[in-house]
Amino acid sequence: MKKYIIALLFIGLCISNYAQNNIQGIVTDSKSKPLEGVEVQAPDIHIGTTTDSKGYYELKNIPDGKVTIIISFLGYKKTIHSLDFQNNLIELNSILEEDTFSLDEVLISTPFNKLQSDNVMKV
Repeated sequence: MKKYIIALLFIGLCISNYAQNNIQGIVTDSKSKPLEGVEVQAPDIHIGTTTDSKGYYELKNIPDGKVTIIISFLGYKKTIHSLDFQNNLIELNSILEEDTFSLDEVLISTPFNKLQSDNVMKV
């Protein structure tokens, strides 16, 4: 009896591993330099990962159907990919472009009728 249960568990594991979708790839910048710490997310199914020091990532156990993949990193433009999975392995290499952003000016002032020591935040 134990042999049958073990055999069924083994077959079940083999089938479940065969039916899973995976995505892997390398994320680089425009100069072909691998980027470490890039976020690769599939927000629809609530899974994600980050790239290693060589820019490599891998997402496993993605269900069949359309899935949106978002690749983002601070200082670079976000890329969005819509992929259709059907029991396969997809290799998605991505090149991120640098993005510039600016902040509005910051004004710090103190009222003239209070002493510096009376301020909540010292400047």
